[in-house]
Amino acid sequence: MLSTAYYFLQVILCSAIMMGYYWLALRNKKFHQYNRFYLLAVVLLSWTVPLIKIQWITTYSSEQQVIRFLSVVADNNSEIEAVVESKGFHWSLEGIAWFVYLLMGFLLLILLIRAFYRIYVLLKTNSCKRVEDVYLIITQAEGTPFSFFRYIFWNEEIDIRSASGKQILQHELTHVQQKHSVDKLLIQLMLIPGWFNPFFWLLKKEMEMIHEFIADKKAVGDGDTAALAQMLLTAVYPKHRFDLTHPFFFSPIKRRLQMLTNHKNPRFSYIRRLVILPLLAVVIVLFAFRNKEYRAKHPISVKNVLESVINDVKTSPRSGVIIKDIDLETLAPMKLSKTYRIIINPGHGGEDLGARGVNGITESALTLQLAKMLKEKNTNPQLDIILTRSTDEFHNVVQVAEKANALSPDLFVSIHMNSAAPIRKNGKQIGYNQQKGAEIYVADKAKAFDYDKSYQLANWIGNVLTETGTTFQGIKSRSKGIYVLQAIKCPSVLVEAGYLTHKEEAALLQTATYQEKMVRAMLQGIERYLATTEKGTDLKLAEINPDESAQRKESIPGIEFMANRLTLKEDKQGKTEYIKLEGSPYFKFRDQFSSLEGVLFLLDGKKVSYDDLLNVSPDNIQEIKIIKDQASILALTKEAVTGVIQISSKQPASFKATSDLIKDGKPIHFTAGFDEITGNGLVQRQEPVSFPGGDTAWRKFLERNLNRDIPVEKGAPPGKYVVKVSFIVDKQGKISEVKVVDDPGYGTAPEVVRLVAKGPNWKPATVNGKPVVSRYEKTVTFMISEE
Repeated sequence: MLSTAYYFLQVILCSAIMMGYYWLALRNKKFHQYNRFYLLAVVLLSWTVPLIKIQWITTYSSEQQVIRFLSVVADNNSEIEAVVESKGFHWSLEGIAWFVYLLMGFLLLILLIRAFYRIYVLLKTNSCKRVEDVYLIITQAEGTPFSFFRYIFWNEEIDIRSASGKQILQHELTHVQQKHSVDKLLIQLMLIPGWFNPFFWLLKKEMEMIHEFIADKKAVGDGDTAALAQMLLTAVYPKHRFDLTHPFFFSPIKRRLQMLTNHKNPRFSYIRRLVILPLLAVVIVLFAFRNKEYRAKHPISVKNVLESVINDVKTSPRSGVIIKDIDLETLAPMKLSKTYRIIINPGHGGEDLGARGVNGITESALTLQLAKMLKEKNTNPQLDIILTRSTDEFHNVVQVAEKANALSPDLFVSIHMNSAAPIRKNGKQIGYNQQKGAEIYVADKAKAFDYDKSYQLANWIGNVLTETGTTFQGIKSRSKGIYVLQAIKCPSVLVEAGYLTHKEEAALLQTATYQEKMVRAMLQGIERYLATTEKGTDLKLAEINPDESAQRKESIPGIEFMANRLTLKEDKQGKTEYIKLEGSPYFKFRDQFSSLEGVLFLLDGKKVSYDDLLNVSPDNIQEIKIIKDQASILALTKEAVTGVIQISSKQPASFKATSDLIKDGKPIHFTAGFDEITGNGLVQRQEPVSFPGGDTAWRKFLERNLNRDIPVEKGAPPGKYVVKVSFIVDKQGKISEVKVVDDPGYGTAPEVVRLVAKGPNWKPATVNGKPVVSRYEKTVTFMISEE
């Protein structure tokens, strides 16, 4: 014990001497890299130098050995008694000292493991975006932003595109690139056996400051020193929960500001370093290898991190509204066979202000902003965008229609803003109904120039709006108040971009980021509509007119289909194999049709009659497939039919019946449907498996975690690649047995399997409110546009 205590004392003295030199000669000087490795050398030398002086083997002279032996022989009884007494347990000063030493070391080890676990929980519960060799974790955890090895934990409340956000990001990137987490982990491990040494705790604090100095210097190099200084002064200290990380707002602000504004070069700075050089020569040589910078083919910078993750991080505009789920990625424009003229009409103008927002903004001003941005953001040379007005001027609807028709347009899109009905109490207006979201209008079928194509255009724009996370209230038809849509001689739609009477949405509509999302959705919807039309794919989803069936053999007469989302499956030649409707799909028969000849109906793979379909509840429909391709029809049936309507219901979970439902000594296996009467007369209410947070959360999870470039990297040609996987969800929502059902190749299926396996727990299926084990299917679509 005395030897160990003496060794520990030497460790303290050695570190005291070296830290004393640091404090007097090196502290608060600008050679940060030198100071960093000097402190690492202090850690190593404080433990190793004392070992050179300690003699572990003690030699006794022969005379001492004889005396010891004779003493034992002469007083044998007392020696035995001493041994017997020592066998009983009792606390000694030496034992207490060892106990305290080991207990403190154990507690520090537990804290270290706890810090690792908390970081693991953040990695598991938050989305991750990889940029080169760095991983960006988007979170709202306290203490963020901070870095840990190659992981940067970013607080989504911080605007990553602002000047301060870029500086903070560069600051954390420097921590990652300089491998500061290695230093922190090494010092933390050193403190477990060396907790008794106060100079080690001082060394830990100084190392953290040096890390901040290095990162601040790099951040200032890319930004404004005054802005960073002001940011440090006004920052609020978050709660620290991760001892191994580099939180941005951690170190004392005063020293960091002094270092930022210190431009002096001490006269004896080199002498200060050379004095200690003989002692550190070996250590510095060793560390030179680990300080060698790795230069990637594409070096990591704030610019390429922003380009990769801006889609996943909130921004905080001046309006105070937080924008989420905004996809700013510019897709390559689709190739079209010719140039199309697109007329964009910003609604109202001049003395006609249109709707007024709760914050004073007018519809005429916002629609003009959107129209100008749409023309500006168009990168497709085959889209000739023309505005009906480019200034704040008034044109009535007749003038707009005449001007548009004179230009022989291919498509017409009118942009407007919505307003909700006012709420009145005692004859006074006290507010507005809180309606929100975008809507798209088409002219009534009886008055529209081309109702089907107008609806298809609206459907494509609506689909893209939904994909980008915009609240979309659907497609509607009107016969009054939309003269301009009725008078235009081409497919025409009217887009109500949002409600100005909804305070948050009105503020959102005034932000450039949200406006860009809206116009990109319109542009991509227009491109997709034109590309689909060129391939000769007539979707006719809104309504299939029986009067046109003779001219259009692919049409299925007498049925009206509606859905929130559609998927178009094409073969290699671009021919439509089937159309799949999802998102609350339903259908209805026209009254004048009591039967449908030449159409085969399949419900969950079984042939059903027209009367059977009348009893199908729309709430129980998972998806509808409309199959008109003859090859696809022959794969399903040998009957001579012109079309197949394949309906898949929401499959309930299968389970064993309880002991009171046993027949002939064997348990009954059955499937409980929605509100279905079972064998014991009870109503079974079943809810299917779902992703936590619903479809919106699932879409966000895909956007942040799915590697969408997999098929491109594997050489896949342009097209759509649909992967279907199935997996078991147990009662706790845990995923197991992930299997591939449909694999289009090019590495897409393994990527989806990986994504599902690493994702969070799902909400299990329930029967009468009780969770059950069930197998669930999910599809993920990869789309590659033509370059």
